[in-house]
Amino acid sequence: MEKSTRPDTQGRTPEPSRQVRVLIADDSASVRAYLAHIMECAGLTVAGFARDGEEAVRQAVQLSPSVITMDIDMPGIDGLTATTRIMEVAPAPIVIVSAHYDKTQMRKTFAALEAGALAIIEKPSGADTKECTEAARELGRMVALLAKVRIARRPILAPKVRESQSATACEAYSGHVVRLAAIGASTGGPQSLRAILSNLAPEVGVPIVVIQHMAPGFMPGMIEWLASMIRLPVEIATDAGTALPGRIYFAPDGFHLEIDATLRFSLTRGSREHGVVPSVSHLLRSVAENFGKESLAVLLSGMGSDGAQELKLLGDMGACTVIQNEETCAVFGMPGAALRLGAKPLALPPKGIADLINSLPQRKEGPGR
Repeated sequence: MEKSTRPDTQGRTPEPSRQVRVLIADDSASVRAYLAHIMECAGLTVAGFARDGEEAVRQAVQLSPSVITMDIDMPGIDGLTATTRIMEVAPAPIVIVSAHYDKTQMRKTFAALEAGALAIIEKPSGADTKECTEAARELGRMVALLAKVRIARRPILAPKVRESQSATACEAYSGHVVRLAAIGASTGGPQSLRAILSNLAPEVGVPIVVIQHMAPGFMPGMIEWLASMIRLPVEIATDAGTALPGRIYFAPDGFHLEIDATLRFSLTRGSREHGVVPSVSHLLRSVAENFGKESLAVLLSGMGSDGAQELKLLGDMGACTVIQNEETCAVFGMPGAALRLGAKPLALPPKGIADLINSLPQRKEGPGR
C-alpha cells in the first residue's frame, strides 16, 4: 500500500499518493496548513502550495493539479489575475476561497468566476465550532466533486451563437404564452446567468425567478455583480412578495422558494433537497402546479440532478423547457440528468436562451390574472 506523504506549507511539492491532487494558493501559512488538513480529511492529496498568484500560475503549469483552491487577496499577482492566467495556460477547476464580508474581495471573487473559476466557498475560520466544521466539510466535498470536471483552455473569444440555431428555437415556441420564467443553475451558473440576463431586452414582460446554488453569504455580492451588467432590476425574493413583470428574483440563502398562481412568493426553511437549500426542484414543482404549460423552465450548468425530474414534468405538460447546451456548460450535470430522464428540451447556449426569452409572446399581468 502506497504511503501518504504530508506536504509542508512553504511550497515544496510532495509525491502524490491519491488520485485527486490539490494545489492550495493562499498567502497565509496558517490558512494553507488548515486547508491542507481539510483536504486530507476529505481523502485528497495536497500536491503543492503557492504563497502568491505568480507562484500559483507556475505551480499550476508544473503540477497539473486536479483542483486549485484560490485565495483572492495575495501580494503581487492577486487571485483574480492568477485565475485568468491559469485558464489561459494550464486550465484546471478552480475554487475561490474567499471572505463574503469583504466587499473588495467580493467584487474580485465574481470577476474570477467570469475569468473561469467554477465555484466560490467561504474561507473556513478554523475555529472549533459546528458552523466552521460544516464549512470545512463542504469545502472538501466541493473540491472532490470539481476534480471530476474537465476544463478546456479558455478561448480568446467566446463562440458566437449561430443565427439559424437561435431562430429555430424561437420559431419552435412561436405563439407560446408565458406567464413566468424559472431558471435553475449551480456550478458554472453565474457565468451563464450573466450571459443570459445581460442580453435580455428591457421590454421582457414576465417575472424571471432564479435558483442559483451559492455558498451562504455570497448571494448579495452576486446580485450586485449582476446588477452592474444587466438592464432589468434584480433583487432577492421576499416572503409574501409579489413577482412583477420585467424583474429578476433570486432565492435567498437557506430558504426554499415557491411561487403561487397569483405570482406571490413563499419562503420556507425546509430540509435539503438534492443536498441543497434552495432547491431548483422545489421551485419548479410550484411552477408546474400553478403555471403548467404557461411557463418557461431552464436548467443551466451545474453538478447533480437538481430540477431534472421537474423539467421533464413541465415539458410533458407542454411548457417551454430549455437546457444550456453541453458545449457551453462548465458542468453538464443538471442538464444531462434531465436528458437521461427522457426530457426533450431545447438545447441552447446562453445567448440563444436570451434570444428565446426575448422572442416569446409575453402577457403582461399583475397578480390575480
